[in-house]
Amino acid sequence: MFNSLKMTFINIINSGWDFNEDQKLEQLRFQIVNFSLILSLCIVPIGMIYNYFTHNFVLIYIETSVSIFLLFIILRLRKNRVSYEINTSILTLGILLFFDALFLFSKPEDMKFTWILVYISVFIFYKGNKEGWKWILAFCLTLILVKLQSFHPIFFTWTQISYFFLVLFALVGTISFFQYTIEQNYQTILEQKNILKAFNKELEDKISKEVTRTRQKDKILFQQSKMADMGKMLANIAHQWRQPLNTISVVAGGMQVHKDIGTLDDKRFEENINTIENTVQFLSQTIDDFKDYFRSDKHKEDFDIQASIAQDIRLIEPSFRALGINIISNLQSYTIHSYQSQLAQVILNILNNAKDALVHCKQKYKYIFISSKEKDNKIIITITDNAGGIPQEIINNIFDPYFTTKHKSQGTGIGLFMAEEIISKHLNGSIQVLNIEYEYEEHTYKGAQFDIFLNKDTISHE
Repeated sequence: MFNSLKMTFINIINSGWDFNEDQKLEQLRFQIVNFSLILSLCIVPIGMIYNYFTHNFVLIYIETSVSIFLLFIILRLRKNRVSYEINTSILTLGILLFFDALFLFSKPEDMKFTWILVYISVFIFYKGNKEGWKWILAFCLTLILVKLQSFHPIFFTWTQISYFFLVLFALVGTISFFQYTIEQNYQTILEQKNILKAFNKELEDKISKEVTRTRQKDKILFQQSKMADMGKMLANIAHQWRQPLNTISVVAGGMQVHKDIGTLDDKRFEENINTIENTVQFLSQTIDDFKDYFRSDKHKEDFDIQASIAQDIRLIEPSFRALGINIISNLQSYTIHSYQSQLAQVILNILNNAKDALVHCKQKYKYIFISSKEKDNKIIITITDNAGGIPQEIINNIFDPYFTTKHKSQGTGIGLFMAEEIISKHLNGSIQVLNIEYEYEEHTYKGAQFDIFLNKDTISHE
């Protein structure tokens, strides 16, 4: 109830208009005008009652006209907001004429109407200092002309008129001072707000430029990271191909020797040809596997996590074994509808990071364990090494962009950042890392464990 009355009152004194933050001074002028009009409508009837008992019927007619006039102005202020200046000019003129009429038909003992001086002084506010003072001087001039006219006797002396002027100028001067102060403060606020807006715009432009520059830098770093991954994959291809190519070379050389000495019969020839064909098929399959990894198309598909990760391991396992690193997998079969190539990129990135850590550790036996399981409606892929773990002071930063403990020639610090971005934004999952201690074959090891969580809603059992 109270809030309803409050909103009704605010609506009335605002003439039904809405004002934004930059229009507070304009809103205050509307409120002063409407409050003055409402107060006048409450006071004028008191004067009418007084004049009725004193038989001053001329003033009753004048005050009735004033009440109608005030209602007219209230309605006009609500009708058109942009006509504020015209409406307040009509209001000001009407009140000045009303005061002149009171001065003309009243006597000095009837001092009740001097309250109108307050409203005259208010003109200085809702018309502004410069315009308001013009109206005040016009009022003084009309009062002097009324005193000087000879058609109707004026009962006020020049001393009493001077008293009116003194009161009027005291009120007007006070309000004018506060008006000037309010306008100056309001102007200062607007200037500060404009400065702040300009500063914010400049800051937004700088931020936008920095964001654009950072995105360009990110693209370059992402490309560098991708090229680094490609380099590692090409090294794995070379490692995968080295033995098969050597086999083809040996078999072809053996065939040439047997031909030269005349011992290349049909059976030996067919066996050698089959060996070469099988080796070429193995090389072709290797190319297909790596082609799947490097494909740029991004579309969701159903694939088995076990088969997908097994294929990823098959790509890199020979080069890992050459470094004395054994990959031990314990993968369960789950079908997921997601981006297979992006999951492969994450898995290979973490495996390569584990390899880099194991290369520099002094463990006699070097292991990487990879497993998958279901828990709490999520599929968890876990990759653990025994490289000693990640220093505790940096473990919370390893997913930050550009953070790396490697030499600049070995890493860009973008790999794990990319992995987290892919998992969170494309695979609808999350990743975490922690250091653990565990036992394997009666030995205790310490290493880093990466857990990849994939949501159950995109996964179904085989």
